[in-house]
Amino acid sequence: MRHQVTITILGTTLSLVTEDSEEHLEAVIRYFNQKVTEIQNKIQAGDPLKVAILAGLNAADDLLKARRALLSPETSVSADAGEQELEERTRHMIDTIDKILSSPPS
Repeated sequence: MRHQVTITILGTTLSLVTEDSEEHLEAVIRYFNQKVTEIQNKIQAGDPLKVAILAGLNAADDLLKARRALLSPETSVSADAGEQELEERTRHMIDTIDKILSSPPS
């Protein structure tokens, strides 16, 4: 069941439509905020957009490393498919971020 939720990250409020449970979305936001905090601790007073991009890249890096650790050499075809799926999802996230950043503030 799709439902709309409102989240705030780095001072920006976003409305999302999701089919995921509230608990899952909270876990995703908690993980992303952890990555944001890690980046903010490394670069003082960084631009929120740059912090968000770096946090997203950091999270994608974690995902790729975890996938590679789980996959054996015999499943290299699956690894290629997984990387292609990750690239597609990353492109979709970038498109979504671009749309949000180009829309007028509400």
